[in-house]
Amino acid sequence: MPDVAGTPVSGLDGAYAVTWSPDGRHLVAAGARDDTLVVFERQASDGRLALLQVLRNGEQGITGLDGPTRAVISPDGRSVYAAAFNDQAVVTFGRDPGSGELFFSQALRRGEDGTGGLDGLVDLALSADGVHLYATGYDDRSLAVFRRNPENGTLSFVEVLVQGAGGVSGLTAPTAVAVTPDGSQVVVASASGFAVFLRDSATGRLTLAQEIPGFTMPEARLAGLRDLTFSPDGAHLYLVGLNFGSLSLFRRDPATGLWAFAQVLEEDQLDDAGIAIDGLSGAESVTVSADGTRVLVGSRGEGGSVAVFSRDTQTGTLLFASRVRDLETDASGGTVRGLGDLTAIAEHPDGRAVVVASFTGRSLTLLSAESGVPPSPNSRPASASHRKPSRRGRARSSAG
Repeated sequence: MPDVAGTPVSGLDGAYAVTWSPDGRHLVAAGARDDTLVVFERQASDGRLALLQVLRNGEQGITGLDGPTRAVISPDGRSVYAAAFNDQAVVTFGRDPGSGELFFSQALRRGEDGTGGLDGLVDLALSADGVHLYATGYDDRSLAVFRRNPENGTLSFVEVLVQGAGGVSGLTAPTAVAVTPDGSQVVVASASGFAVFLRDSATGRLTLAQEIPGFTMPEARLAGLRDLTFSPDGAHLYLVGLNFGSLSLFRRDPATGLWAFAQVLEEDQLDDAGIAIDGLSGAESVTVSADGTRVLVGSRGEGGSVAVFSRDTQTGTLLFASRVRDLETDASGGTVRGLGDLTAIAEHPDGRAVVVASFTGRSLTLLSAESGVPPSPNSRPASASHRKPSRRGRARSSAG
């Protein structure tokens, strides 16, 4: 059955985001209702989570952390950044890579020091080189750019792109942002499609390169996008949509860098092997395993679930593999708990466990192979411790 941190933990009311440290030794979670970041250490003996630290807005000099919706850790492991929805602020914490402990450093609010575009702040993304951070403003219809000081992790505002200003489009109601592994592009998902921006690696500044509105490509099921992620090699893009319970695949042209639709999977459809797809209703969060062999989707529909898809590492196409659902019996004969009102999932870097955040459950749950979420084929031991579509059919792929 799922591994659940056994001791009651304060700070997880409104659990909204989870992220592993690069070495997999620590986990940072955001409590949107508690105005907190909560840090855990993964135990080497059994992989369970042990509470390490609770950082709360208004305590220990911490400001700007009202309603955190996202937390990201820098590639060097020395900084953590939180998106605070209510404070319209990006909050910086220094981090000890050894102990995992955090300390408050900075809060950049909308309107301060020229900072713009943070009204409705919901998501953050760091470039792989750790030099720039990107933030989406849902209500501002914007994408803000910050430069990171590599010495102390503090941020300085660079620019903000706003829907309809200077020829910018694709930022209507932005919900998620990600940077390609090679750092050349920033992709923003919205309620009605997605947009691709070219990134200047020196300055971090962006230029619109491609926009794919959902209404121009209805077969891709891009309405109500909630999350996006890339394959490890950056050749494939995966997006999940709430409206249709969908998981969409786009392939990147290596010559032009543009993205083309390749496949969509939907709740209640059959995949290309004729297997019925289950676990995409209310799709909320998506991640690709570190070895690229599978894609995992966390969904809110039907009580909350995590669906696993096997991935062809050459073409990026997916086949349905398995699913675990809240309050159902898992592969070990136990009862799965803690997946209700799911907001985020994150797979451990070793590929052997998945953590799930529950907003109203005020909890984190660890799912392991024994729960029915099989480990990645190339996994290794850890270094430490809303409505379902009525139509049925086969998953659609583009020609070729």
